[in-house]
Amino acid sequence: MTQNSSSHDHSRSVFLELAELVNSSPLEQRIFIRSQLGEYTHDLKHLLGLVTAANAVLKRNYASDDDPQFREMVEMIQKAAQKIDAQVDMLTEQLSQYIQTETD
Repeated sequence: MTQNSSSHDHSRSVFLELAELVNSSPLEQRIFIRSQLGEYTHDLKHLLGLVTAANAVLKRNYASDDDPQFREMVEMIQKAAQKIDAQVDMLTEQLSQYIQTETD
């Protein structure tokens, strides 16, 4: 699942602004913030994994269910989880890339 280009460009500009604010901090604080960002996104990925796993169990256990609403909800959960996963990846990659943790 990909974002459209204008949304991605807008997100990138926000991430650049955030990184500029962080980069105005002392090196130790930049390193701390980047580390905390990594831990936070790791925790988000873990929770997302739990949702994805629970959805897979539902899908497997009720695969014979002919209820179209059930199938639609399972698919909606799966697509939303994929979108969230992509958003977390983009956040992590963009901010990690722009936050300077070495002296120049």
